[in-house]
Amino acid sequence: MSLPHDEKPMFSEPVINLLLQIPLAGVVAFVVWMFLKHLRQSEERQDNAQTRMIEFIGAQEENNRLFLHEQNEMHAQGMQRLAEEIKSIGMKMERLDVRRVRKNNRNS
Repeated sequence: MSLPHDEKPMFSEPVINLLLQIPLAGVVAFVVWMFLKHLRQSEERQDNAQTRMIEFIGAQEENNRLFLHEQNEMHAQGMQRLAEEIKSIGMKMERLDVRRVRKNNRNS
């Protein structure tokens, strides 16, 4: 269907080209919106992962602190028992030496 030469088209060629670009602009805007949405979700997931990691590290720190405290107490108790045992052995050795000295003094 051709237009007669004396009729003007309803829209000029630049207007038609502009109207054809509107759907393309919509597609570009939609792609940009989806990309930004994906970035926002990715950032939220990363924030959640960092929060969980910080909580885990805090829990591990507390567990390690408790373990080291218990280990320190056990070490101190062990050293105390060892010192008592050494003292006891020293006292026994001293008694044996005293008996030996007395026995030697009697025999002399």
